[in-house]
Amino acid sequence: MKPGREHGFGRCDKTAARPDLIDRKIAAAVMKDASRPIAQTADRAGLSQTPCWKRIPSSWAS
Repeated sequence: MKPGREHGFGRCDKTAARPDLIDRKIAAAVMKDASRPIAQTADRAGLSQTPCWKRIPSSWAS
């Protein structure tokens, strides 16, 4: 496993693990207003848009 991929929440390796602080910030922002642009969600989580987008699990879309 690559360094930094230990948690797996919404990441490429898809292993089950606890979400980290950034994942929880993203989840809170999406639950508060799912229609907000990814740029605003990323800003609230302290990330740029691409890393934020990659952390959002595809299961949230269904």
